[in-house]
Amino acid sequence: MVNKAKSQELKKQILRKEVDDLKSYAAKIYVEEQERSLAAGERKKSTRQICQDASDTHFAATGRRIPLHHTTLARHGKGGVTLTQSNQKKSWLTVGEDETIVKFVIEMAQRGFPLSP
Repeated sequence: MVNKAKSQELKKQILRKEVDDLKSYAAKIYVEEQERSLAAGERKKSTRQICQDASDTHFAATGRRIPLHHTTLARHGKGGVTLTQSNQKKSWLTVGEDETIVKFVIEMAQRGFPLSP
């Protein structure tokens, strides 16, 4: 809907997705940097530098600064999971089931049938 304010929870979800996407982008750069062969006298970028570069790139694209921690980047680069992925595994319902339930509740509300226990 146009001009409808976003709820605080929706804003948190959007920010969490943005942070997770930035972390996965930085982890991809980190893995590529670790696998890269070096020329004589050349050094690999540090995790701190990769975090700074990813944050700067994101800031240039969106205007929002999201700081990344170098140890988090190293953990994700070695196959670690994000908090979102970890919590998703604990969920009782899958994302598809969540969407189906929400659609059903909205449809029932539009028809005038309130949900009862």
